Amino acid sequence: MVGERELHARDCATLTQSVTLVLALAFGPDVEIENEAAASGTAQTPATTPSTSASASSDAAVTTPPAAELDDATTDDDEAVEETGDDEAGTPWPLGFMLGGGAELSLLPAASLLISAGILLEPSPSMLLQLRLHALPAVSKALTADADARFDALAATGFACSRLVPLIALCGGARIAALRARSHDLFRDDSATAPWYALLTSLGASWPATGPVRIGLEVALAVSLNRPRFAVHGLDTVHRVPLFAPELSVLLQLWP
Repeated sequence: MVGERELHARDCATLTQSVTLVLALAFGPDVEIENEAAASGTAQTPATTPSTSASASSDAAVTTPPAAELDDATTDDDEAVEETGDDEAGTPWPLGFMLGGGAELSLLPAASLLISAGILLEPSPSMLLQLRLHALPAVSKALTADADARFDALAATGFACSRLVPLIALCGGARIAALRARSHDLFRDDSATAPWYALLTSLGASWPATGPVRIGLEVALAVSLNRPRFAVHGLDTVHRVPLFAPELSVLLQLWP
């Protein structure tokens, strides 16, 4: 149904209210009539709020982080420092192994083979600690036409070495050994074992200066602290350990 209605008023405000009333009646009871001033005030409120919010946001951008965030960051930094310190303090000394072969020139009645094995510790690039075990296979000495003697030894040596230059090291240490002699003739067999103590000094060169595999050459001199004497019944002394015992070795060092 289509129709027309004319409204007359003395001013615009009255006319606006009349039009609103007509529209309210047309669309139902949910339509409300608002005062123009109230509507104008409500419309201005959102415009003021974003401005305040924008200002607060701008101020927040230049302020320092909250105290809780600073505490968390400081705690993380402290933990990182503590972890680094623990790792450095707990770093073990490099551990290596050595195998060697050479000649012991005068400890036994004749020059003998010297077989060595041991472990190496490197506290610093200029220092090396060594613990070695040695075996000297038996050598023979003829006593008479019908008698002879055989001598062998087992020993342990502790060394501390200082590198003079990257490839050359000067070492000092001590050695303890068990020397055994066994005699044989037509009528009887005898054996005897004696301890031997000595101080050692050595000069060695190894190549390369670093790396997992190194080859070395070493010259050492042992100075006897005691000099065991071996005698055979009826023949008196057959061997006495000398005061100085030089040796020469070729060494293989392995650093896993």
